Amino acid sequence: MGAYDFVIIATAVVFVMVSLIIVATKGKRRKRYLKCTQMVVGRIVARDPANDNDTTPRCDYEYNLNGQRYSGRGGIYVMHFNNSVKIRYNPNDPRESCTNYDYFWETGFGEMIAFAIIFVVIAFPRIFVR
Repeated sequence: MGAYDFVIIATAVVFVMVSLIIVATKGKRRKRYLKCTQMVVGRIVARDPANDNDTTPRCDYEYNLNGQRYSGRGGIYVMHFNNSVKIRYNPNDPRESCTNYDYFWETGFGEMIAFAIIFVVIAFPRIFVR
């Protein structure tokens, strides 16, 4: 086994460990967000830019479902130029909702995908170059 093989194996081990830590530390939020399985397009009604205490821009949103209006507050990756945002909601309790962005990052999926991309970039030359 060469040095490069060792780097690939070490990176894979680190990837698995970090993924487990991310999922474990986001346990409560993950459980809450994973209930939000249905998607609807909502309307942004207010925007708060990032500030010293909170580095994530936030938005207030509302959405209609079966003639009922619901609202929530969430983080958004960029301040949208339009007024719509994808909302995930709990079909058993539509008052529970989050933006699609929050779902992606608060459940740990975003970090796991980022680490997977890093791993593929490191392993790519070894996979395709013989």
